[in-house]
Amino acid sequence: MKLKSLAINSQTSAWLLIAEISSSLDDNALSLMLMPSHLSRNIRGWRQKKSQAPLIPTGRSGYIIPEEYRFLENGEKFLLYDSGEDNPERLLVFGTQVGLDDLGNNKDWPCDGTFKCSPDIYYQLFTLHIVT
Repeated sequence: MKLKSLAINSQTSAWLLIAEISSSLDDNALSLMLMPSHLSRNIRGWRQKKSQAPLIPTGRSGYIIPEEYRFLENGEKFLLYDSGEDNPERLLVFGTQVGLDDLGNNKDWPCDGTFKCSPDIYYQLFTLHIVT
């Protein structure tokens, strides 16, 4: 229950919460604990339920991204590109104008692709990083 409460009331990443809780458990309790990937999924579910976030879509096409996910809290546009609601190979690009400006002002773009944290309907989450 401590993990659920922490997960719902903080924005700390699931993996950090799991590490924090795990470090305080004895060997017996650790042996009974769910796998971290399962705990992470539980955390995502608890947070989604609390925030009333829309369900994760079951396909790439046929869903509308709500306004609150298209813009940042300050009103700045966050969804920079959407290949189309009806596109079965839908591509979404999130970022900020400052981020785009940084990309334009730097010739080296470190990048990373991950498969673990992207929803199952998408193949990969690809990120660009700028070191200033």
